[in-house]
Amino acid sequence: MKATVYDFTLLSHLEPQQIETYLTGAGWQEHHRIPDRFSAWTNDNYQMLKIYLPLDREFEDYPQRISELVETLEKTEGRSQLEIIRELITDIPNINIQGLIVQVQSPSGDRLSGEITMFGVVIDQLRQIKTSLFDRDYIMAIKAYTERLPIRCTGV
Repeated sequence: MKATVYDFTLLSHLEPQQIETYLTGAGWQEHHRIPDRFSAWTNDNYQMLKIYLPLDREFEDYPQRISELVETLEKTEGRSQLEIIRELITDIPNINIQGLIVQVQSPSGDRLSGEITMFGVVIDQLRQIKTSLFDRDYIMAIKAYTERLPIRCTGV
């Protein structure tokens, strides 16, 4: 099954620097750059293709351009858009994740807080997620951990 990503909120949160790192690792070379506007990328394996990467996430058409970029990568790499976006994502706004806590760190200092580690599915992939919790949330996490209860997290 081939999935096309139309979630412009998600696409608008992909960082240009992360995309540049991905492109470089995939064999693309920056051909041209207009600072704070866009960069153009080429790949010797795909002579007739050029990727244009907007460098400012505030551009009104940023999500649309990123969608086109991901579509081009999908065609050239023979991978799904979801697989590609998994490697590009650094944060997702207002995401809900359900999972299980697998580790609870001891309280920090004299405050009732600590770091937890959980496993949850993010963009169709099981991931390890670490976060710090405080007071009541930390106590609830300890309870969920000891009783092996699923939890739900919302945030970035």
